Amino acid sequence: MTTHNIPLARGVLDYLRRNPIEHDQSSWMTCIAGHTIRIHGEHGLLRTGNPLTDGFQTVDFHTGRVEYTDDVAARLLGMTDEEAAGLFTSTNSDALDWLTDIVASYETIADARDGEVTA
Repeated sequence: MTTHNIPLARGVLDYLRRNPIEHDQSSWMTCIAGHTIRIHGEHGLLRTGNPLTDGFQTVDFHTGRVEYTDDVAARLLGMTDEEAAGLFTSTNSDALDWLTDIVASYETIADARDGEVTA
């Protein structure tokens, strides 16, 4: 079973809800994956000078290792390859809907679990 990083997903979702103009799934610098990297804070998006490829790779600030942005963002969010492929290739609204659904699902489960413990 996948264990999603709900605090990070919630952080990305909250940021994009407050700053919708900064969300564009067609650009690595401003897509869900790019914002995940930026908000997590331990990797940086590499610029190539080409708007089509800016941010498609990241560098780990601790090790200097360079990896693909979608791979790092998927790992940070705790997503499967299939989930990542679906999320990172979706439209702006579909990407936000996915994040909203996954965060809401986890919160519903947590609320139910808390209710069972205290009941």
